[in-house]
Amino acid sequence: SRDSYENVTVPLSQVGEISTLFNRMRVDMRNMIIAQTPEEIQLHIDKIADKENQIDALINELEADKINAKILKEIDAYHDYSEVFNKELDKVIALAQENRDAEAVALIAEDADVGIASRDEQNQIEKIVQLYTSHAKETADANTAHAREIITTMIIVIVIVFALSLIIGFLISSMITKPLGKTVHMIDEMSKGHFGVRLNLDTNDETGQMA
Repeated sequence: SRDSYENVTVPLSQVGEISTLFNRMRVDMRNMIIAQTPEEIQLHIDKIADKENQIDALINELEADKINAKILKEIDAYHDYSEVFNKELDKVIALAQENRDAEAVALIAEDADVGIASRDEQNQIEKIVQLYTSHAKETADANTAHAREIITTMIIVIVIVFALSLIIGFLISSMITKPLGKTVHMIDEMSKGHFGVRLNLDTNDETGQMA
C-alpha cells in the first residue's frame, strides 16, 4: 500500500543511501590526501562537503518521519558520532591543504582518531539500517496478517452469499414448479373429461388466473 511504501520502503532506501554516501566520502578523503595540486585537493574537499550536505538532508528527512522512538534515539546518537567525525575530518583537510600527507595518513589509520571516529559513525549507520530493516519486516508481517484477515472475511462472505443464493433459488424454484405441477395435473384431468377440476392457487400471475 501507499502507507507501506512511504513509511518503510522510502526510509530504508534513504538509510542505504546515507551508508553509500558516507563510504564514498571516505574514499574522497583518501583521494584528497594523495592529490598533489591545490586544485585537486579543493575538488575533493568540495566533493566531501557535497556528500555531507546530502547526508544531513537525508537524516533530516528520517527525523521528520518519526517512525518510532527507538529509531529516533539512534538517529540522535548518529548526530553525536557525526559531530566527532567531522571535527577529525577538518584536521585531515587542514593537513591535506598544507601537503602534510604523512600526518594526514596517520590520522585516518584504523586505530587513529579519524579512523576510530569514521568506524563509529559507520557502525551507527549500520545500526540504523538494521532498525529500519526490522521495522520493515514487522510492517510486512502486520500487512500480511491483515491481508489474511481480509481474505478470510471475503471467503466467509462468499460462502454466506452462495448459501443464501441456494436458499433463495430453491424457494423461487418451489414457487414456480409447484403451481406448474398443479397446472399440468389440471390439464391432464381435463383431457380425460374431468372438467370440474380446479387449481387451488393464491397467485396473481398467469398460472393463478388459469385457476
